[in-house]
Amino acid sequence: MSWVIWFSRHDMTDSQRAEITERHGPVALVFHMKDAASSEINTEEELEDTLARVIECVQELKAAAVYGVFPVPVQHKLYADPDRKVPCYAAWNIRRTVEGGKPTFEHKQFMLVGVI
Repeated sequence: MSWVIWFSRHDMTDSQRAEITERHGPVALVFHMKDAASSEINTEEELEDTLARVIECVQELKAAAVYGVFPVPVQHKLYADPDRKVPCYAAWNIRRTVEGGKPTFEHKQFMLVGVI
């Protein structure tokens, strides 16, 4: 079994876990980076700090992949450095909530957005 990292403010849904299990086998080892994923990213320094936390976690756990919901500045950094090797997949969520409603969605699939 290998580690994967879940980078999101929210818990993984059953369908998200099922897709990850399909890709990596029975994944019991998921490290949830809720604190880092909930961080405000308003400056380059905050962006670099968030990215450094994810990279440190990837290296420490020898993670096979990172999944979740990545803010645009993080996605840019994932795309911008081709020397990294661990894939990062963002959730493609459909059937979003009507404006003003309780947050709900349906997970469609994960898509590769870069590497870390």
